[in-house]
Amino acid sequence: MVKGIQGVVQMIAAIPGGWACDRFRRDTILKISSVLGVFCALLSVIAFYMGHLMMIYVAFGFWGIFCALQGPALEALFADSIPNGERSFPITIKHMLMNTAMVAGPGLCIIFFLIYGDSWNLVGLQYVLIFGTIIGVPPLVLLYFFNDDLAYENYTQTCTLKPRALSFVDEDGVLEFAVTDDETSLSKSPAKESSKLLGASPKPAATSTLTSESVASPTSAITNENTFLCFGPRHVPYLLFFADFVICNGAGMTISFFPVFFQHDYGLTPSQVNILYFVQPLLIVVLSYFTQRVSTVTGTIETVVATRIFATLCLGAMAFVTPLPVEIGLFLLRSGFMRCSEPLRTSLLMDYVPQHLRGRWNSLEGLTQFTYSGSAVVGGYLIERHGYRFCFFITAVIYVVGVAIEGLLVPIIRSHHRRLQQQAKSAVVKLA
Repeated sequence: MVKGIQGVVQMIAAIPGGWACDRFRRDTILKISSVLGVFCALLSVIAFYMGHLMMIYVAFGFWGIFCALQGPALEALFADSIPNGERSFPITIKHMLMNTAMVAGPGLCIIFFLIYGDSWNLVGLQYVLIFGTIIGVPPLVLLYFFNDDLAYENYTQTCTLKPRALSFVDEDGVLEFAVTDDETSLSKSPAKESSKLLGASPKPAATSTLTSESVASPTSAITNENTFLCFGPRHVPYLLFFADFVICNGAGMTISFFPVFFQHDYGLTPSQVNILYFVQPLLIVVLSYFTQRVSTVTGTIETVVATRIFATLCLGAMAFVTPLPVEIGLFLLRSGFMRCSEPLRTSLLMDYVPQHLRGRWNSLEGLTQFTYSGSAVVGGYLIERHGYRFCFFITAVIYVVGVAIEGLLVPIIRSHHRRLQQQAKSAVVKLA
């Protein structure tokens, strides 16, 4: 019920919140979010301490508004702070740090349960919730100190730079530039030391120079042309969102019930369950770094689809195996491979979405959050009628649908990059 209230409020506030992030300065929205977040934390601590259920409902309603404002603004500002085509590694680092921090929660819970009793009781969980809310206050305060003007895309748009002539093309497809001495001709484009030829979309200039805008990311090269069947680069954000929407709603049917499943079917204690959730983010951190490195060789979307397929197979296997060690291994691998490619997916989305629309696209997470909470109700019904393993199997089938949608992106993006590469080579020939 609590998560349902938060999901409904976040869904209602998602689109207005995303619009506000694109209409006003993102740091202004983050300052408002900071004040609101501190208020939510204070209200939550009071509600948990008093054990007042209605006040908890109200607190999580405000948390829904907070998420609808803070999430899109912070993600959009982060994307603005990184050049196009170079986002996968920084986003992966952020993802790794977030998952490393998530180790602290289960770790503290393990210590708490070992000291105060390793059993499932409401009083013990009450103090865990209070402590967890309090340690989350400092990041809420830090939201007040962000500055839009320091973001890469905002900073470079205010600069006028000298045009740069093409120096040479390296063996790995990197275009090297040299700054010209012509002070009368100024470039209005952001400058980089080098740009990958693969993600280029050159625009030959009359002065026979190439700026970094000329060798841009896919965002500046999105046209109405189709690269696979009736789909083209303009459909990439929609397909990414729709695939993620399907997969997240499938996940919502099972994720909330994993702790209960291990407690009910295998008799695990609270500390033992928390050990699983202690190991899980560490595995995600390792796999996130590994998949980011692999994606530089195999391709970003190819890596995303491969990890999702493996995670789907793991969940499907959980519906049939019974030995506890195997079940735990499949559970950890499912979580690790499903979430390790999230940074790659985010970098793709931001590369194919214009800067002035990023807040709105990030706000769509609020809609997913709402239906995610609703799918938990469906999962609970299936578990009550048919058991946990049947619910796992149905979720795996839903995963297959989502991965199939995501699979359409492979030929779309491959063909798009191939055309960009051909255009870049043509531009280099003309310059020669």
